[in-house]
Amino acid sequence: MNTSDYSHTPRTFVACSIICLMVLGQLAPLASAARKSNARPVNRSLEIETSAPATLAPLVPGITATLTDSFPDLDGDLKANPGETITYTATIVNSGTDARPVQFTNTIDPNTTLVGGSLKVSPLAFADTYVAAQNTQLSVGAPGVLTNDTGTPAPTAVPIAAGPTTGGGTVTLKQRVCRESCHRQTNPVITNNAGAGIVLAQNNRLHGLTVQNTTGTGLSGNGFGTLTVSENVILSNTTTAGVPINLNNGTLAATFRSISAGNNNANPDPVNGIVLTNTTGAFTVDGDGTNTSVGGNASGGTIQNMSGADGANAGNGVFLSSASGVTLRRMTISGTNQNHGIRGINSSNFTLEFSTVTGTNGTSQALDEGSVNFDNLTGSAAITSCLIEGGFEDNLNVVNTSGTLNRMTISGTTFGFNNTANGNSNILISSNNAGTTLNLTLKSSLIKGARADWISAIANSGSTMDVVIGGPLVADGNSFDNLGANAHPGAAAGSTRLVTTSVGNQTVDIRNNTLKGSKGEAMLVRATAVGAVTGTLNARVRNNTVGVAATANSGSTESSGIFLTGDGGSDINAAIRNNSVFQYNNHGIRMDFGDEINDGAVYNATVTDTRSYRSWRRHPSLHA
Repeated sequence: MNTSDYSHTPRTFVACSIICLMVLGQLAPLASAARKSNARPVNRSLEIETSAPATLAPLVPGITATLTDSFPDLDGDLKANPGETITYTATIVNSGTDARPVQFTNTIDPNTTLVGGSLKVSPLAFADTYVAAQNTQLSVGAPGVLTNDTGTPAPTAVPIAAGPTTGGGTVTLKQRVCRESCHRQTNPVITNNAGAGIVLAQNNRLHGLTVQNTTGTGLSGNGFGTLTVSENVILSNTTTAGVPINLNNGTLAATFRSISAGNNNANPDPVNGIVLTNTTGAFTVDGDGTNTSVGGNASGGTIQNMSGADGANAGNGVFLSSASGVTLRRMTISGTNQNHGIRGINSSNFTLEFSTVTGTNGTSQALDEGSVNFDNLTGSAAITSCLIEGGFEDNLNVVNTSGTLNRMTISGTTFGFNNTANGNSNILISSNNAGTTLNLTLKSSLIKGARADWISAIANSGSTMDVVIGGPLVADGNSFDNLGANAHPGAAAGSTRLVTTSVGNQTVDIRNNTLKGSKGEAMLVRATAVGAVTGTLNARVRNNTVGVAATANSGSTESSGIFLTGDGGSDINAAIRNNSVFQYNNHGIRMDFGDEINDGAVYNATVTDTRSYRSWRRHPSLHA
């Protein structure tokens, strides 16, 4: 709908207008009947002339036009007197489809004359389209976006900003930033050597662009609504100290090509690569989308050399707090990271695929710093075809004190060495407190030697855990290897073991694995108690091979091959079947039960079809 003001001589106009006429003398009878005061306006029809070509398909425009006049009527006689001004307002509405060309005509009373400058036509704004060559800055000269807009007087434009207006309203700006066609070609680049890159408002969309080397945060938002990101978005701060991305409190539908931070030169390093706090939805870094090698090809970006105080959010390559639905693919986290490579707190549904976490990760044993560390990871989780090493304490540490993680599945992944002087386990999984459930599957992976244990899976303080190490297929089995090039240079006495411990309700299935080069017992399966809290262990150990038949001490240099033990008053139901144990130094299979701090424990154990070959020391192959 348009409104306009106009006056005097017969005039052709498009859209609507407002005009003022000066009365010169007595109006013609018909005209006077149509001109009333403001209190009693009268609508008057306008003539509509269309000139659409006959060859066009019929249109159904639904056009209406009204003309309203008003004048001061100071004497109250409902008549316009000489010298008074009549204002006409023409309102034209099209409720149907487009109809063009259409002209609206009104003939002015000959006893009036046009008041100069009184004609006004409400502005009509039309969409603007601009085309620019790739990698070329778009610059639109005056009159810019007003070129194809109409109105009398000519419309003008002023810059606006998001936020409250002087009229009491609020302006919300929504932008779609995208290169031509948003295909995977060269991105336009946003950079800022004096501050941030993009600061999100509400419900933004980003497509096909690169934000790089900003001294402030590359992409940031707090209470950002829903952020949609797709089509080759790259964040890269490799010569500046700005964190590439820091998002707080919002919903994500975001897939990035790559995110990189830090360097190995004299340029400053950011304190984090990725920071997500209180986010839901889906956050993905995908890389090239094709490489599936173990450790990936870093096409998802490289994050390195993050610094910050111990225990701080800073100093973590990736920091996730109450973040859900995070998937990292084809990323490399390396260098020296003060706290962790990846740190998660109260987060859920995490996936790491085709990625490498290496270098030196962490500086504090007291804070259990390491390569990948989660407290209270819930929902589900997956680590697939990754290389994880370089932990100051553990390479993978998941400790839950509440909630349910069902399940974490680790497959096709290589776990390398942790710190030679301060390292603990390669993999540490722990559930704590009644009501906490943590389920784990580890399969088809290589676990190299560790300073302490290959893996330790502990169901503490009445919690519930289901652990599957290996699987029904030979290919599901894992290789736990502390021989040759896979031998940890700082392995402690009694170390490099596969350990499961129950002070709660734990089920264990260890199947089709090979274990080589252990210093302590190669496999320790235990149920115990802490104070009055006992557990129930249901364990199956089957089709595993411990040691190498022709390699001395390859089963265990200091202890037994398989050790099943119950103490403190916890119950055990165990079946040990079809295992081969070579080159041990105490017992091939050892079973100890007793030391009942809490009376009434029940032990049921079955050992069948097991081959056991001793090392040079003459100890029995089965000890119970």
